[in-house]
Amino acid sequence: MAAARNVAFRPPKGFGTTAVHDGAYMILMSCGVSGRSFGEDITIRVFADPRGGSVLTIVSKPIIPTTLVDWGKGKKNVATLRDAILWFLNSYR
Repeated sequence: MAAARNVAFRPPKGFGTTAVHDGAYMILMSCGVSGRSFGEDITIRVFADPRGGSVLTIVSKPIIPTTLVDWGKGKKNVATLRDAILWFLNSYR
């Protein structure tokens, strides 16, 4: 959760943090309007793994619920945030 919090407080360019819920191990972020999107809502959650580790989930959804195709924007958002969190984890080991 510490790595995800760090990314939330220093988000990559184009991302913003909406809320950090430490008790729920959840971070809400957003990505602004671009040429191909009206914006995205992003949810990052951290769960305890039964083997002692952690499981990270990142979900990116278009702000407009009737969006049929996001042209890969959600996948790119998830990859960008995942890479930022992994970079933080690897740089402090």
